[in-house]
Amino acid sequence: MKAFEKICVLLSKILSYISFAGFVIIMVFIVLNVVLRVFFSAPILGAYEIVEQMMMVGVFTSFAYAQRQGSHIRITMLLMHLPRKLSMLLCTLTGLGSTAIMCLLTYAAYRQFVVAQTNHYTSAMLGFPIPPFYVLEIITCVVFALTLLVDTLKDARAIFDDELAKELTQNWT
Repeated sequence: MKAFEKICVLLSKILSYISFAGFVIIMVFIVLNVVLRVFFSAPILGAYEIVEQMMMVGVFTSFAYAQRQGSHIRITMLLMHLPRKLSMLLCTLTGLGSTAIMCLLTYAAYRQFVVAQTNHYTSAMLGFPIPPFYVLEIITCVVFALTLLVDTLKDARAIFDDELAKELTQNWT
């Protein structure tokens, strides 16, 4: 279990660097496009398309890292007033639901990729291929689902392990 968790942490960290790069590219393109448009009346052709695809890269690649950091919203107001075992059971059940939803979204991303690949989808203005972006989406969804699964398994273990439950609930407010 520890090795699996370490792999998830490593993958989410790698994806966070890709997310950072995606947002840097967005900022550079937007600033450069504005400067070129205002001062030289020559905006970057296809800047909107590039920013749009980089937004997908930046957002999707940040999900797993945000989960690892505990940055996703978790409503603990009610849970902290319940018995610890019950609250950990509810966390486990919601974690299973979240993981299942991510698995469905991963499948949907795969179906999008198949359609885009089969029909040779390209961007409207620049004509670059769209399917590689769907591949990245699939990878990020898989890593996010695995990260959710790791956290769900921790929550399940915490039902029977008071020390782990105490550790997992110490920051609840």
